[in-house]
Amino acid sequence: MTAISIPIFNKKRDEFNKTKVKGDLLGVAGTDVPIAEFEKLTLPYKIGVNGYAFIVTNNGYVLFHPKLRPVEDGILKDNHNSIDLTELEMIDDNKEDEQPRQPHKDIVQLREAIVNHKRGSMENLSIKFHYDNMRRVGSEVRNYHYTALDPKIEGPFTLGLVLPASYGNNWIKAGDEINKSIGSDEQFDKYFQDKWKIHPNWVYCDYFHSSERKFENPEEKLLHFMEKIFSPDWEWREQYPDSNFENISMDEFDRRECDRKPIDIDEFYCDKELMQLLFFDAKITHALYNLTWKPTTEFEKHYVDQYNVSVRFLATQGGLSRWQHILDLAEGELQFGDIHN
Repeated sequence: MTAISIPIFNKKRDEFNKTKVKGDLLGVAGTDVPIAEFEKLTLPYKIGVNGYAFIVTNNGYVLFHPKLRPVEDGILKDNHNSIDLTELEMIDDNKEDEQPRQPHKDIVQLREAIVNHKRGSMENLSIKFHYDNMRRVGSEVRNYHYTALDPKIEGPFTLGLVLPASYGNNWIKAGDEINKSIGSDEQFDKYFQDKWKIHPNWVYCDYFHSSERKFENPEEKLLHFMEKIFSPDWEWREQYPDSNFENISMDEFDRRECDRKPIDIDEFYCDKELMQLLFFDAKITHALYNLTWKPTTEFEKHYVDQYNVSVRFLATQGGLSRWQHILDLAEGELQFGDIHN
């Protein structure tokens, strides 16, 4: 959770001197924003599993980052909200005489640009990273891209995006698979039958007043919106429609915000690209997991017996997971998707 506040001033003109603004402090407005809400907006399905996003404040402290570990043994660390970016991103320069906690000049330069809300990138940085529960260290060449979250109002946050070099050159672009199915009178639920799940933290579709609607799980919510999508009066709606924000004045921005209508309880939004990608994944994987699978060839039987294979599964770019148990589950044993979700 992070708290954001801003002073509110009286901008009315002085009644005696019309060229002078009063500028009286009226008070302070603020709100609390869960960190998870920031993470949802980074669109992790586009970043991919080998990249990540992070946010840094104007003090250089990390708001969220995959290497940030604010809790240890269930206890919140004392300095959890004052971890500097230079403590999480470390250059692999192979210098044995390097002093501990002495950041490399490239990381210092990166931090300076981010803190000053610059827009740009630094490429081909060799970065150390840990894995296997911090038991091993590796090195990878990465590219860093950054921009202020709100350059118009000079907000306190800068967004960073990290991708491995030569990564993300290929992308599966799903067509309008949903409309194709609607045009051929296909029923969407035939592709969402047994043993499947979606990514629990990704936003496919949701209501603006999400707390007013209760769903048992993300899959139930998805099917609810799929039914809406396949209805005749469906219309795609975005969470944040393009408002040409960067090309308008602050006065015009304030006027638009003040004139904004309240959001109705039934209003919703969808990530069209993610929904199309998910439906595409569901269609092309349906036949592979629609029937019970047993090893038939000598090659398959050999590997099932040698490695005691008990389940086959897949996970797609659209966040869809499917699985099939090759061996019968013991009484009370959980499904693969209930364990790994």
